Amino acid sequence: MTRNAITRATRHTRIAVLLPALAACASAPRSVPGPAPEQVPIRSTRAPAVAPPAAEEFDPASATLDDYVRYALGHDPGLLAELERADAARERVGSAAQPPDPKLMVTEFVEQIQTRTGPNRRRVELTQPWPWFGTLDAREALADRTASWTESSARARAARTVERVERAYHEYAFGAVVARLLEEKVVLLENLASVVQWRVEAGAPQEDWLRLEIEVAELEARAQAAREQLVSQRIALSAAVGWWGEIPPPEAVEPAAMELDHAALEAMAMDRSPALRTAAAGLERARAQGHLADFAGRPDLAFSLVWLDVGDALDPAQPGSGDDPIGLGVSIGLPLWRGSYSAQRRAAEHEIRAARYAIDDRRAELSTELADILYRLESAGRDLELARDQLLPRAREAYDLGLASYQSGEGSLLDLFESERRVLGYEVDRWRAARDVHIQRARLQALTGSDQP
Repeated sequence: MTRNAITRATRHTRIAVLLPALAACASAPRSVPGPAPEQVPIRSTRAPAVAPPAAEEFDPASATLDDYVRYALGHDPGLLAELERADAARERVGSAAQPPDPKLMVTEFVEQIQTRTGPNRRRVELTQPWPWFGTLDAREALADRTASWTESSARARAARTVERVERAYHEYAFGAVVARLLEEKVVLLENLASVVQWRVEAGAPQEDWLRLEIEVAELEARAQAAREQLVSQRIALSAAVGWWGEIPPPEAVEPAAMELDHAALEAMAMDRSPALRTAAAGLERARAQGHLADFAGRPDLAFSLVWLDVGDALDPAQPGSGDDPIGLGVSIGLPLWRGSYSAQRRAAEHEIRAARYAIDDRRAELSTELADILYRLESAGRDLELARDQLLPRAREAYDLGLASYQSGEGSLLDLFESERRVLGYEVDRWRAARDVHIQRARLQALTGSDQP
């Protein structure tokens, strides 16, 4: 297996860990459960833990929203950067608990020192530095908490990636619907030309023909603008997914009705929010930094082994002639600069307090954002029901009656145009509300850290 293949396999393994948590976020509709009874990693039992599709396996023409999400989780550069940082932090855990490398010093005497037992020819010293007892464990704990913090940050980035894909997906689908509706209205008015011509020939004002041409021109301009906007919406989806090939507009679908339990959703957000969990991991990291700072000012130790290479004495009969002495030594550092050590501990205390404030701030932001999401979600749901079930059917009925009246020679063209504009407006409102419901649900899923609702 080549090095690139190994890298891709490792990356896919990391992404597969995120897929059960996040790939199913795109599926709809869903129900709202009660708050989670325990703090567990975000996970779903519905999405398989599979590697994201490769570029040659991804087909936007037949891809579902789940497929777009899976592909994005494996190809979003920002997410991949977060994962690489998390891997790097996890690799540092093993090395953090290792003591410093030993030092070997060899001294060759240029002028040998004569002693009673012989000349000293060379001196070899092996020294092993060793931090104060418990320091290595504290360093390992800090590295582990840092790795957990970066991993939590990667999960939060993955949740944002899913939300970004869903938002771009539904914006693109809505734009395609608007363009189609406008094009259909242009065709509808063009087909009305024969009726207008007959009315004008029968004595209706010549202005009716001009009004028809103006109405058609305005709708054609709006349809052209909608088609041009599809280009930017397609690019937004491509950027969110990480796919730069051609992406056809997805089909717009109406969201199913759902019930919202505000208390349950708030509890879920406070328990599972990826951003809040990242802040909590930051607090654990700050505490580990504080624990390590407690060892500031503790003396470092060093254990040494010394060997002297001694030659033969001038008098071979001298007792101990040529014997090589061996010595054991222990050295201890002198932490004299107490001010710097106290500053390190105070800095660690500030970091802990800052992390606690960050959690409180994130909780306040969660409450505010959740309230905004629920308001927008319920408002969009009401707008969808109003446009679909009441306004649009009545507007269509009014248009049909107006068309029949105009064809019979009684109604006015201006009234018919007004009815047609209402039908178009309510149709756009219907699909805009459907888009808003999808987008707010995506925000809600990212906020609560779950594939539900």
